[in-house]
Amino acid sequence: MKKKRKTGLLLTLTAVLACLTAALVLLQRYRSDQEAEKAASESAADADAAVLISAEEDQIASIRVKNSHGDYTFEKKEDRWIYRDAEDFPLQQSYLTSLAGAAAGLGGKREVSDSLENAADYGLEEPAYIFTVTDTDGNETTVCVGDENSKASVYYAYLEGGQKIYTISEELPEAGGYGLYDMIDAVSFPGITVSNINQVKMTLSDGRWMLLTREMKEEKSTEEGDESAAAAEQETVWVYTDSQDRRVETETASSVSWLQTVASIEYGSCTDYKVEGEALKEYGLDAPAELQISYSVSDTAAAEDSEDSGDAASETEIILLLGSLNEEGNYYLQQQGSSQLMSLDKETGDILMQMREKVTEQ
Repeated sequence: MKKKRKTGLLLTLTAVLACLTAALVLLQRYRSDQEAEKAASESAADADAAVLISAEEDQIASIRVKNSHGDYTFEKKEDRWIYRDAEDFPLQQSYLTSLAGAAAGLGGKREVSDSLENAADYGLEEPAYIFTVTDTDGNETTVCVGDENSKASVYYAYLEGGQKIYTISEELPEAGGYGLYDMIDAVSFPGITVSNINQVKMTLSDGRWMLLTREMKEEKSTEEGDESAAAAEQETVWVYTDSQDRRVETETASSVSWLQTVASIEYGSCTDYKVEGEALKEYGLDAPAELQISYSVSDTAAAEDSEDSGDAASETEIILLLGSLNEEGNYYLQQQGSSQLMSLDKETGDILMQMREKVTEQ
C-alpha cells in the first residue's frame, strides 16, 4: 500500500515538473517572439527615419530663418554669428549657437506621409518655419516645418524638393522661433543699491544742473561720566548743490526713497539698435536730460593685490539720457556710449524727472 502511494506521488511530481518545463519553454518562446517584434519595429522605425540636414555644426556657414517675426539670414564669420543685413547688429551669440546646434544633423524621426498632397493636414501648406542651411561647401538644404504635435513633442516637416513628411524634434523650431530684437545683446542697467550710490547729477541741455551728494556729517556728543571726552559720531546726509551755487541739506528719508527708484531702474525692450544723429530728434534725445549716477563697486582685483584683506572698492558711473514719451506713455532712453534705443516705464521716469523739475526752478 505504501509502495503504491509513493509511486502515485512520484507520478504526480513528474507531471508537475513536465508542466513547469512546458510553461518555461512557452515563456522563453514568448519572450523570443516579443524581442523579434521589437527588433522588427525598431528596424521599421529606422527605415522610416531620414537625415534632413547632413551638415555638422562646424560645417554650417549660414542659416536663413523665416518665421512669424520675419525673414533673417545669419552668417558665421571668424567664429562669430552676424546678421547679414546689418553686420554691426549686436547679436547675442547663444541664440545662434543653439540654432546651429539644433539644425546640425537634423533627422526625421518618423515618416507620416509619402506625399505632400495632404500637406495642409500637417500645417505644411503654409509652413510656420522655413530653415535654409548652407554649409561651408556652398550646399543648401531647406526644411519646412508645420504644426506641432504637442502630445508627442514633435513637429511635422518636409525637405524642400522632396515629397515625404516626417516628424522632427521640437528643438529646431523652438530655437528658430525668435524675432531679431529678441536676440539682441542689449545694454542693461548695472546692479546697484542705495548704499553704494555716492552721487546723482541731473544736467539739462541748457547747462543747468543739480547734484545730490552723499556726505558724512560729524556730530560731537559728550559721553556719560566724562564731560571732557567728546566722541565723534558720523551720519549720512544727502546734500543738494546746483549751478547757482546753492547748497541744501535734504531730508534723508525723502532722498533715500528717491534713490531707491534710481537703484531699481530696469530698461524696457530695445526697439532700435542704432539711433544716432538727426534720428535722435524723433525721440527727444537730441537735447536730453542727463542723469549721471556715480557709485562704488567692489574691486576684486584691487583687493587681491592689496595687503589688506578687506574689500577694495572703486568708483564708476553710468549716464542715462532721458528723452520724450513714446506712444505707450513710456520714456525713450539711451545709455551714454550706446546707440541702442531703450525705454523706461513712465512711473519710474516721472520720479526721476522730479530732479529735473528742481533744476528748472533755478
